[in-house]
Amino acid sequence: MDEPVNWADVPGLVSHRQQSDAAQRGGHLANVLQESLTIAGRVAMWRPMQIYLYDWWPLRRRARIYERLSHMPVEVIQKGKS
Repeated sequence: MDEPVNWADVPGLVSHRQQSDAAQRGGHLANVLQESLTIAGRVAMWRPMQIYLYDWWPLRRRARIYERLSHMPVEVIQKGKS
């Protein structure tokens, strides 16, 4: 059974293939292309890494608050008719 394609990996794989092809041809243009693709790959990966490294902290903080609230004692008082 074939494994499903992880579409997030496709740009990196294509970039790597293009870099390999350019390096085999040699020359200044190939080096410029290789460096450009490396930079483009890093830029493309920035947002996923930002989500993984930084953006989950506020979610974790909120989950902790909800966890503490779920264990607080609650007293319900009905204000009656006078």
